[in-house]
Amino acid sequence: MIPIDVNATFNTIGGIKPVYVRLENAEHQVYTYKISRIEYSKEDNRAGIQTIIFVCYIEEDGIQKQLKLAYHVSSHKWVLL
Repeated sequence: MIPIDVNATFNTIGGIKPVYVRLENAEHQVYTYKISRIEYSKEDNRAGIQTIIFVCYIEEDGIQKQLKLAYHVSSHKWVLL
């Protein structure tokens, strides 16, 4: 699990939608990607930690790549799974 920066929106009933994600490559360069599609999201409670899992897609160099993100509800942190 790698901590990452995510820009998300929240609706009036508290629903979360990730919009942008910032990732670092092997050369430690940081890139921002727009999330093109969210395949699904689900709530999870592993080891007593309430999280929301998002399976979504970004486009990098014309190629769709799947990302699995987790939002930790109590700490408000995002991680890449």
